[in-house]
Amino acid sequence: MISDQEDDESYVSSTSTHTSFFSVDSHGDEMFGYFDGSNDSLIMRIENNDFRLTQLSVYNSGKDWARLGRAVGQNYQIEVFRVFAGDDGEGIVRSTEVVDAFCAGLAQNRSITVFHSEGLEFTSGQIQIMRPFFSQNARLTEIKLKCSELECGDIRFLTEAIKERGKHAMTIRSFSYSDVASPSHISAILDLAKACTHLKSLRLSCLRSSSDISSCEAVASFLASKKCTIRKLNLIGNTINDAGCRIIAESLRNNSRLRQLCIDESWLIENHKITGQGFASFIPVVCDTSSIESTLISNHTLVYVNTNSDQRVPRELYDILQMNRSVEKSTVAKLKVLRYHFSGNFNMSAIAGLDAKALPDLLAWFNRLGHRMKYHQDGLQLYKSAFHRIIRHNPELCSYPSPDKLIRLKLESQVATLNCDLRDAREQVATLNCELRDARKQIEALKREAEELNSNKRLKIGAK
Repeated sequence: MISDQEDDESYVSSTSTHTSFFSVDSHGDEMFGYFDGSNDSLIMRIENNDFRLTQLSVYNSGKDWARLGRAVGQNYQIEVFRVFAGDDGEGIVRSTEVVDAFCAGLAQNRSITVFHSEGLEFTSGQIQIMRPFFSQNARLTEIKLKCSELECGDIRFLTEAIKERGKHAMTIRSFSYSDVASPSHISAILDLAKACTHLKSLRLSCLRSSSDISSCEAVASFLASKKCTIRKLNLIGNTINDAGCRIIAESLRNNSRLRQLCIDESWLIENHKITGQGFASFIPVVCDTSSIESTLISNHTLVYVNTNSDQRVPRELYDILQMNRSVEKSTVAKLKVLRYHFSGNFNMSAIAGLDAKALPDLLAWFNRLGHRMKYHQDGLQLYKSAFHRIIRHNPELCSYPSPDKLIRLKLESQVATLNCDLRDAREQVATLNCELRDARKQIEALKREAEELNSNKRLKIGAK
């Protein structure tokens, strides 16, 4: 998988899980602390703002959660804070009063940049208690909530808190939420994502719903909107099938920001599976070969869909994504045109049909392309092959026009002149036909007048 560091704009600070109680850096400073409630010296270090302790992971056992919350709330050295709260056997962490006190303390912190919570099932009241942490901590960049069982209303509280950040809403670059209960949760989380004006990474996993289409449509609408700024989208573990895959793929036609997409079906529901056909729906999005113009305006930003080892991902899609990644975007479109319109025994009819004045422009285009392809071996070979065929069929690009082409152009000119004369003649015939019809109408009118005069004359003679 492509690391976040490869894309500076989409880079999101993150740290890995550590197994030792303390991890010591190369200078001997203790940076990572693991609190299980039994280490009183560690919580004292938190209370004393030990500058060496910048990353803290908290587990579920122990009876000092309220004290821990107060300590973290007053601490200004901790930058990464993870909470892993399962069932500790005594139910201490499940106590509403204890969690309320913990949240009240945490709400005062303004130094944490990365906040991960796993297993804490926050109530609506606790989300409101922590609201200052989300709305006033200007350094917050990453939020991860796993197994939190939030209601839609709670997610909306978070959205309102992020909106209250004002210009600091742009600091939040990553948001992750698992155990999405319904499509309405998807809509609420996407509204939150829109509130994070510079969000780069979004993860929505474990959608516990029997229908995925409405959720996919909501995600697709978000991806197609101008407010979408994310570079990485993780939808693994959701109930997405081939139909949902196609909906999401189509939304990326005009998306020039998303670089990485991880999309998979839920392992809990066997009836929802993405096949190779589902992944193939991304091919015409990243390289539409219906015309040269369509190829040029295809999506040249997406570089990753699932893993390279996923056998369901078509090789053609993988190759195109590699093409998107390997060269600068201004060259990707031209390389795709070469590969899909000018490779092998490509149809020369499009070139032959060009106006003679347009051929030099085509030659100039290939010349500029050649300079860009000199460091790309596959592209350079395609360029040379296509250029050779075009010159061979259009020698006048490098010399005088061939006799055959001169004769063809002369005959085409004569045919065009004759067609023009024929159109003029037909117009004249149509005009004469109109005049003939008018003359016949006048003759008929004169005949009727003559008959009336004769009839009147006979009546007068009879009267005498």
